[in-house]
Amino acid sequence: MTKESNEQRILRLEGTIDALKFHLENLSKQLLLLEAQIADSNPSNEDIRHLIKDTTKTLHTIQNIYPCRRKCNQ
Repeated sequence: MTKESNEQRILRLEGTIDALKFHLENLSKQLLLLEAQIADSNPSNEDIRHLIKDTTKTLHTIQNIYPCRRKCNQ
C-alpha cells in the first residue's frame, strides 16, 4: 500500500466535497419544488410542509459549511 501524500489527500477530499456539494444543491432544489407542489395540491398538510422546510434549511446549513472551510484554510 502506497502512502498518500498530503497534497493527494487534499485533492481527493476536495473532489469529494465538490461532488457532495453538487448533490446537496440538487437535492435542495428538488425539495423546494416538492414543497411548492405540496403547498399547491394539499395546503392542509402542514406537517409535511414543515418537515420539508426543516430539511431544506438543514441542507442550506451544510452547504454553507463548504465556503467557510475554504476561506478559513486559506
